[in-house]
Amino acid sequence: MIEFPAGILIVISLAIGASVVSMLHVFSCVMKHEVTLHDLRNRVEKLHNDYALHLARMSGEVPHESDVEIIDDETGEPVEPVGTLPEPDLQATQAA
Repeated sequence: MIEFPAGILIVISLAIGASVVSMLHVFSCVMKHEVTLHDLRNRVEKLHNDYALHLARMSGEVPHESDVEIIDDETGEPVEPVGTLPEPDLQATQAA
C-alpha cells in the first residue's frame, strides 16, 4: 500500500472538509430561497383575496364590515346598512 506523507493527507482532508461545508452552504441558500418564495406566494394570495373582497364590497355584492353598530333612535334596534355611500359627483367638483 502506498503511504502518503502527513502534509498531503492534511491537504486532502481540508479539501474534503471545504467541499462538504460548501455543499451545506448551497443547501442552506436553496432552503432559504424556497422559504422566501413560499412566504411571497402566501402574501400574493392574501393580497389577491383582499383585493377581490374589496372589489366585491365596492360593487355591493358583499356588505361592508364595520366596528360601529347603527341603532335606530325610535326602536333601539340595530339597523342593517343598505348599499354603499353615493359616489361624489366628479363633474361638479371639477367645474368648481
